Amino acid sequence: MPMPHENGNGPETSRRAFLHVAGVAVSALSIIGMTSRAEAKASQQSVGYQGSPKGNQNCANCRIFVAPNSCKQVDGVVSPNGWCRIWSKAG
Repeated sequence: MPMPHENGNGPETSRRAFLHVAGVAVSALSIIGMTSRAEAKASQQSVGYQGSPKGNQNCANCRIFVAPNSCKQVDGVVSPNGWCRIWSKAG
């Protein structure tokens, strides 16, 4: 009768297989989590978005505005004439 370690089904093999699977799972979850955070944008309401400029500050002259009507950090359609609290001068 073979010893448990000789046929590859013993406690050492099971532990090694478990640690390998656990390591792969943790890595996959980390990558998925980073992807989700990178793609998440703030809601217009949370940044105080308005469809009109604030003085000479508007989305068109903000560093995170993406022409023609988007923003790198704010969700939804953004007017070039709009403004929000995270406005940052381009250039």
